[in-house]
Amino acid sequence: MRLAAAIAVVAVAWAAALYVHQRHPLHTFTPSCVSKGTGFDPYTCVNLDTEVERTHPSWEDPAAVLLALGGLAVAVGIARPNLAKPS
Repeated sequence: MRLAAAIAVVAVAWAAALYVHQRHPLHTFTPSCVSKGTGFDPYTCVNLDTEVERTHPSWEDPAAVLLALGGLAVAVGIARPNLAKPS
C-alpha cells in the first residue's frame, strides 16, 4: 500500500511539474514608438498588436524542478521502511 501511495505522489508531482514547465508563454503587447527629429513625441507612439513578445516567467523552471524533487522526497518518506528499533 505504501508503494502504491508513493507512486501516486510521484505521478502527480511530475505531472504538475511538466504542466508548469510546458505552459504556453505569456503574450505581452509592446507599443512601437517612432521618434521624429529630436526628442520624444508621445503622439507618434502607436500600439501595434502585431508585435508580440513571448516570454516565460522566470519562476516556471525553478518551480517545476522543485515540484519534481518535492514529489520524490515525499514519495521516499512514504515508502521507506520503518527503521526504528524496538525497545
